[in-house]
Amino acid sequence: LWESSLEGVRKDWFDRVLESVKPRARRTGDLGRASAVFLRDQVEMDPEAAARQPESAPDRVGTAVMAQSFGATGAALMAVAVLLSTFGCNNGLILSGVRVYYAMARDKLFFRRLAEVHPRFGTPAVAVATSSVWAALLALSGTFEQLLTYVVFAGWIFYGLGALSLFVYRKRQPDRVRPFRMPGYPWAPLLFVLAAAAIVLNTLIARPTQALLGLGIVLLGTPAYYWWKWRAGPSAGAGRGI
Repeated sequence: LWESSLEGVRKDWFDRVLESVKPRARRTGDLGRASAVFLRDQVEMDPEAAARQPESAPDRVGTAVMAQSFGATGAALMAVAVLLSTFGCNNGLILSGVRVYYAMARDKLFFRRLAEVHPRFGTPAVAVATSSVWAALLALSGTFEQLLTYVVFAGWIFYGLGALSLFVYRKRQPDRVRPFRMPGYPWAPLLFVLAAAAIVLNTLIARPTQALLGLGIVLLGTPAYYWWKWRAGPSAGAGRGI
């Protein structure tokens, strides 16, 4: 889950660093990683192992599979794998996420202090520190499962919309030059949109309270955006981006 979520935020960062890599070669690597994640998830979600796991751990299917197959050692290895995956995801989120705050602040659409750059390291240090404090507060506000539900529900709404935008751009800009064309279009992105919709709908049915809270947090950004835009006046959004 963390690796697949990270795919949604690290593309922009990696594309900036790896501009010399051919687009097709880079996308092929992404496809291979996505396939590996998919196959891993299928192994972890073995229905027989899920049926055998205790009621006290209904969501730890991967751990149940490893424990059933390899005992306590397997469960420990799964815990280490989750930690590594989470660390890798955090690495990508920190690299990309804080620069969104930085760009918003430069465009006068967020607190101005977040646009400050460290004089020595050249990084948005204030944005990094602010993001760290906010993450700590979120960690103290609820359980891991609750926070995960917020992220999954809100995140997959935008993942699905992102894939859906392919159809919009193909319709509005049919003659635009495209260095890389989506393999399997239109069926591949359509299947992804349907899968994203299924995940969102399943979360809404299974955990409606957490799902609606997650959606509410996202919607709170709308009045905040318009308030900052009104406050900044005509100069809002005049920055140079990330």
